[in-house]
Amino acid sequence: MSPETAHVRVSHVTKRFGGVTAVDDVSFEVPKGSFATLLGPSGCGKTTTLRMIAGFYDPDLGDIEIGGRRVNNLPVHRRGTAMVFQDYALFPHMTVRDNVAYGLKVARVSGADRARRVDETLAFVGLKGLGDRWPNQLSGGQQQRVAVARALVIEPQVLLLDEPLSNLDAKLREQLRVEMRILQRRLGMTFVYVTHDQEEALSLSDWIAVMNAGKVEQAGAPWEIYYHPKTAFLADFVGAVNLVPAQVTDLGHSARDRMCGSACGRRASRSRRRAPSQPASPSRERSRVAHSSVTRCATG
Repeated sequence: MSPETAHVRVSHVTKRFGGVTAVDDVSFEVPKGSFATLLGPSGCGKTTTLRMIAGFYDPDLGDIEIGGRRVNNLPVHRRGTAMVFQDYALFPHMTVRDNVAYGLKVARVSGADRARRVDETLAFVGLKGLGDRWPNQLSGGQQQRVAVARALVIEPQVLLLDEPLSNLDAKLREQLRVEMRILQRRLGMTFVYVTHDQEEALSLSDWIAVMNAGKVEQAGAPWEIYYHPKTAFLADFVGAVNLVPAQVTDLGHSARDRMCGSACGRRASRSRRRAPSQPASPSRERSRVAHSSVTRCATG
């Protein structure tokens, strides 16, 4: 991927905490203007990776580039990123307006310009008229929008989101998931989103990197992750499957077809999870035959 199309590049990054390696030689490239997701189980290193991109942690090894610029030695406020935290981290002693204006105040933006940008951003996220409320007077969804507005108002190149919907109830989470995707498309901004929820990742993302035990198992488009997992962990983690052990005796074309038809993970028809869309192909046509079951092959 060229510097023009890769907005965030992580190259051979490692992070250790004492004797624990949280992130182990991780490399990936996030396409510019995409909704990118770091997906994985708890403790896989996805939040640590996000915090290194933001500048809260320094990598022990490797490089991080944003917009073609190496940012390893740059402080948080000079990286062109903004972060939405899992618990929103709103200041309880400040009104909604003051929370959103905080970053602009630190950057010493003039009072008139600051007020204009805050009002525009609050209207953009659907909070017009709520600027004088306190955080404890807002619903969970409204608090989440305040956190997003506070990040957007400083006009970052990249918005980083650390499981921002995990504290909400299921119905509100689904509603805000749609709003988040619409917001990203309207802005055309690069989003890097962390979650452990496979359905959330598949429905939101243009690009996904699946992490496990500090490493990236596979990165690519959602349909590629879903239909062509490269490891047994990935086939099992992204969706409900039955894994059938098999021994490869022939790498010829016909043998591979037979293996993918019989020895791969088979999604049960009772699974309610919705598969991501993918380009039309003969393999997709074949997947329609088995009474709504979907056959997926773990390759590599």
